[in-house]
Amino acid sequence: MSHIYSNSRKEFMRTFVTLFLAFLLVSCAAFSATWASQAKLTSDKSDYQPGETVILTGSGYLPGETVTLEVHHADGSAYHSSWTVVADGSGGFTTSWVVLNDCLNHLLVATATGAASGSTASAYFWDATSWTLTISPTSSGTSETHTYTITATNTGTGVIGCITDTVPSVFTGLGSQSIVSASGHSWSITLTGNTIGLTANSNPDRLNTNETIVFSISATSPASATGSPFTWSGNAVANTNCTGASYPVPTSGQPTVSLCTPPSTSNAGPDQSVCATTATLAGSTPSVGTGAWTVIAGSASVTTPASPTSGVTGLSVGANTFVWTITASGCGSSSDTITITRSASPTTSNAGPDQTVC
Repeated sequence: MSHIYSNSRKEFMRTFVTLFLAFLLVSCAAFSATWASQAKLTSDKSDYQPGETVILTGSGYLPGETVTLEVHHADGSAYHSSWTVVADGSGGFTTSWVVLNDCLNHLLVATATGAASGSTASAYFWDATSWTLTISPTSSGTSETHTYTITATNTGTGVIGCITDTVPSVFTGLGSQSIVSASGHSWSITLTGNTIGLTANSNPDRLNTNETIVFSISATSPASATGSPFTWSGNAVANTNCTGASYPVPTSGQPTVSLCTPPSTSNAGPDQSVCATTATLAGSTPSVGTGAWTVIAGSASVTTPASPTSGVTGLSVGANTFVWTITASGCGSSSDTITITRSASPTTSNAGPDQTVC
């Protein structure tokens, strides 16, 4: 009986220890996963020049654990030596890394991996690649054709050898694309579908710091302003064959064109000739926009300037000129002119006294 009890107790202890160890493993895994999900790594800027110092800040690691950091090119072309730091009591750290010359025009990735927790976090930053992209005009009426002029400027210390600009698909009739200027360099322009492509004809022709390329294209805006403003998305890379890491989004933001519905065509009505000091205007009623009368000649006053059929008073002798202007917010105006000519009233007739004669 004693032997049976002893075996049962051993079996119970074995089961208990097994379950306890399993519990510890699950708890540790869950704990590690929680820490891993909290790990973060940030850089103090998004763009650096060669020789500049990147400040990396980590958080969410285990207190006191060793964290290994490494910086490599996002395209996998180069990996730089790793180094280690020790997380502080709150699981955070601050460290630095100096940007090397071979990083120019590359998107860089810094990774930080905790030795105990297995937590990994990444931060992305660029090596001195920045540019701006602008467009003119920035607004248009619906169904209007314009020649749009786009200007790209290299504001970083790298070079730009290829640029693409995608015209929104709602714009039609694309054509007449041309390069206006390229800071004295030789570039080529193409149009494939709705994408404008520009490439430097040789490495020395690439855009250097503060150099610009200006190009233009004709396009017709859509019949509806729904979805406005429309983004003309640009992309730039250093290589003339358009491969490799892309530059970040232009610091000026991607260029946009806002659309609006043009105002109704103004019609001020026919000219008038009157003898009285008052008259009634006969302007058109706008379906798009709002109208307003103004007096540009004569001494008359408009009773209700916003009414197309307002009355006028105080007409002076001679020409009194009025302008009926219909304005659509952000989309210009349409104007038409009318002249009301007032003739002077005749002098009151006096035939003299009646007479009786023989």
